Amino acid sequence: ETLVNVMDPALDRARYAGILARFRAAYAPLEREIARAAPGEADPDAPAKTPLLERDLAWLAAAGVAAEPVPDVRVAPLT
Repeated sequence: ETLVNVMDPALDRARYAGILARFRAAYAPLEREIARAAPGEADPDAPAKTPLLERDLAWLAAAGVAAEPVPDVRVAPLT
């Protein structure tokens, strides 16, 4: 996240939607695997990012800026 300059004035909504889609593709499988491997261990002060990313992507899509689909990253099982 720190490597992406989301405050860049040249960043338009379409590129921003693409960035969010790629973040979602990484966070969603990782958060699912963490929840599976360590149920109830999530920090309550650190909310899951996936629902927030999906909410923002839905808002952008409703505004006519749909991101290209990005397949989820494969995450190795946490044991």
